[in-house]
Amino acid sequence: MALSRYAVVQGMQIAQTAACNRLHDAGERLARWLLMAADRVDFSSLPITHDFLATMLGTDRPSVSLAAKILQRNKIIEYRRGTLEILNRRKLESTVCECYKVIRQFNSVLQLP
Repeated sequence: MALSRYAVVQGMQIAQTAACNRLHDAGERLARWLLMAADRVDFSSLPITHDFLATMLGTDRPSVSLAAKILQRNKIIEYRRGTLEILNRRKLESTVCECYKVIRQFNSVLQLP
């Protein structure tokens, strides 16, 4: 039962991510990805590169660099060569598309009582 529920939720998350990658701009997708990664590692500093983020977001490196630059200018993140730190999670959450909340709801379904 739990494995079946896990498989269904994972499929829903994949579908939501695919829709997000198709419908939303690089900045919203970057914010979603950063929040999801921070949720999973429970840490605000992530050792990642723009190339890696471009692969994860299904876009090119210049788009990631531009989106990251906007977030950095707004003091939401700080990016130093190979390390990205979330400075203001609340502001980052305000820039993300609705997909992040939907995916978090899917994750809460997996929580066992």
